Amino acid sequence: MVLEFVGFLIDLRRGTSVGSRQVVLTFDVENDFNFPTFKGLEIGLPRILRLLERYKIPATFFVTGDVVEKYPKIIRNLSERYEVGCHGYHHESFQKMDPQKATLIKSAKKLIEETVKEEILGFRAPYLRVCPELFYTLAKIGFKYDSSLSWFNVLHWPIKESINEFRLMFPNVFFRFPLFNHLFKISCLLNRTPVFYFHPWEATDVRNLLITRPHYTWNIFSRPDRWLNSGAVFLSRLSNLIRYLLRHDFEFTTLKDIYFRSSKMKDRR
Repeated sequence: MVLEFVGFLIDLRRGTSVGSRQVVLTFDVENDFNFPTFKGLEIGLPRILRLLERYKIPATFFVTGDVVEKYPKIIRNLSERYEVGCHGYHHESFQKMDPQKATLIKSAKKLIEETVKEEILGFRAPYLRVCPELFYTLAKIGFKYDSSLSWFNVLHWPIKESINEFRLMFPNVFFRFPLFNHLFKISCLLNRTPVFYFHPWEATDVRNLLITRPHYTWNIFSRPDRWLNSGAVFLSRLSNLIRYLLRHDFEFTTLKDIYFRSSKMKDRR
């Protein structure tokens, strides 16, 4: 079975693809997971940016509207060096659509564009929860691509050609689990355009945040995926992944750049 993925041909039987070896790092910028705080943006984001600057590589950041409201200068500065996309307004779920949610998406897109002074092309649904109506809404509002689906939660209804889809590799939490980070590296060799997603809060000490907030301490036992190997360990693994990809001649790019390249390829046909 061969399928076309944003201009690249992927043979699922052989695990090989035809096209340039590219990789995209994406980050969802939002409030701290399940907390009314923004330590990820205040502490984690600068750490991630230092890492990207060290290796001189681009990335795509999907930001929520409320983050832009609270930290407009940070997002404006971020857009000067990296692609910025939309991640909803209040990190709401889009598993079901209604007129109010459509308005939230439109308002978030407008706010981000007014802040960064450029058109926003991409969208990622919070929690990666979507429904067919969402994609019609995104196309109508003016988005050019979406990056909310993955190979692990693939839906069984087709995506209309009105919007391009960039699918994700694995759930980001697996990257912080023992041994799974090696699976991330191996999987890159089976797909010439892997798209990863992470969060700035993963670059902070989430366990310490849980301990200092008694109402959330129970998460240490019930949800280890929220804190396991966060902070310094996460940053070390991300750095190792970047070095691994560079050694294997992957070109780091953004979803926007791949969208424009794939559009040019389609125009030539």
